[in-house]
Amino acid sequence: RIVEERIKSMKLIPVRQFGYVSRGANARIERSIIVAHAMVSDEDYERLSQFVWTLQKRRGRSGAEYPVRHDKETKKTVFMHIDVLPQQDGLETSHEDSNPLNNQRDNLQRRTRSKNRLNRQDSLRSDNKTGVRGLWWDKRRNAFEVYVKINGKKVHGGRFMEKTSALTALDALLSRCGLTGKDAARTEA
Repeated sequence: RIVEERIKSMKLIPVRQFGYVSRGANARIERSIIVAHAMVSDEDYERLSQFVWTLQKRRGRSGAEYPVRHDKETKKTVFMHIDVLPQQDGLETSHEDSNPLNNQRDNLQRRTRSKNRLNRQDSLRSDNKTGVRGLWWDKRRNAFEVYVKINGKKVHGGRFMEKTSALTALDALLSRCGLTGKDAARTEA
């Protein structure tokens, strides 16, 4: 029922990709193709639909593509999720479901950078052999190491010989750091 209500109060905005005849100062648009649709809440639809939205790859490991527009006055790129829910007081705007095309108000939230990174789908480092975020295999000590970074500071949870003990300690550490529910969900490989 909640999903049905969410769909009823949602509208779609086309996200385009442009084809150019030539590059440089004399470039002209040959065609535009709708490559995706961004979901927005009813109250934002009218304001957001007056802009032309395109996809832009976000810097970083994820390479996720976000709907953006170009603001002619400020000459800056504006991300749709930040247009809907502006960042403030050092907090980032985050998608609860990690889908950059879902820009409905009830899917967006303000979070610290640390908590926002915990929400990422691809947040396992390439050298993580355990398949669990916050749990590392320490080759020198032949033990599992538990730690998380909160606001740039490493919070250590201990070293353990057994993976099950380390997972229990990781859950306790996340709880102690105030990361519960969706924030504390571990990513299994």
